[in-house]
Amino acid sequence: MTPPRPRIVINLRSASRCEDIHRAIDNHPMPTDHGEGGTPPRTEKDEEFWFDDGNIVVVAEDGTAFKLYKGVLSSVSSVFKDLFSLPQPPESDAKTMDGCPVVPLYDSAAELRHFFRLVAKPAFSLLRHDSRPSFRALAAICRIGHKYQAAEAVEAASERIVLFFEKACSEGRLMNAGWEDFWARHQKNIGITVELADAIEAINLARLLDKPTILPFAFYLCCAAHPLHLRNGISREGGTLQKLSDDDYLKCVWATPQLLARCVHDVRRLLAYYRNGHGRVSCQAAQRCQEVFRQMDAEMEGEAHIGELLDLFVVVGCRKVQPQAYLNHHAQLCPPCLYEMAHCSGTRFFQDPSMLETFFSA
Repeated sequence: MTPPRPRIVINLRSASRCEDIHRAIDNHPMPTDHGEGGTPPRTEKDEEFWFDDGNIVVVAEDGTAFKLYKGVLSSVSSVFKDLFSLPQPPESDAKTMDGCPVVPLYDSAAELRHFFRLVAKPAFSLLRHDSRPSFRALAAICRIGHKYQAAEAVEAASERIVLFFEKACSEGRLMNAGWEDFWARHQKNIGITVELADAIEAINLARLLDKPTILPFAFYLCCAAHPLHLRNGISREGGTLQKLSDDDYLKCVWATPQLLARCVHDVRRLLAYYRNGHGRVSCQAAQRCQEVFRQMDAEMEGEAHIGELLDLFVVVGCRKVQPQAYLNHHAQLCPPCLYEMAHCSGTRFFQDPSMLETFFSA
């Protein structure tokens, strides 16, 4: 049986500050990965953050110990500043490690390590022109920084995340060369590494930090992600589980078939347009191309085409999943008609990413 969690009482001049620290330090689940008999995990020094001349030891929930500097942590976190200013217990009662006071934190070592990489030592790599931190690292900094009221760290880490999700919606027609090209190019332009499954964590982060502009594109990515990830959540470093709230999960379940229907409908509108003889001013074989468009349109009407959600903003010639009617007949078109249909008609018929801003309301 796990022993009851001890209550930490902090007496400060400001009652609100006491509540802040109590909420950040005390009101957090105790580690559950104790060994047999309910004993806490063995404390081990962290290889990356153990400064021999440090003056405080911070211990993560798995027993990983970080030897750091009070002054550095206090300068970035008001919670740490107030915590370190508390009177120390008698020396005989104080828990120490390597001659320093020990502060237990109920956070994973992996997430604390990401936070300390930003605030506890010079981060020269961030100055490189090709610096591309991972979304997961930035999200960990945001969560730890928010919990311990390190406002500047949160703002610095969240800025690139917000920019990534905002610009995906605001820059208009982005996907004339296929989803993979857009995805790689967009990450490079913003300077961040993001995986599709990160969208679940992005939604939770948007809720935590009150950054609603993250939500539209993050919801879209969630709809396109693996359905089991959407239902069960995804595991992060340290074993934490990122899972959507019931309301956000239901929003994705509701949105997915509607977005897929739009994906298919756009192709049908395109074929109907060309079937009726529009938009082919440079056609080199008018009669033949007209007949090909009619054949494609007729077959598309009877085709049970199920699109790929990542194709929603992609022109038909670059889609991951193309209608069978298009595959059967597009090679029979003259070069100008084929190019116009496959690559140049997107702005007239296919969705623009900005539609997500109204489709998904916060």
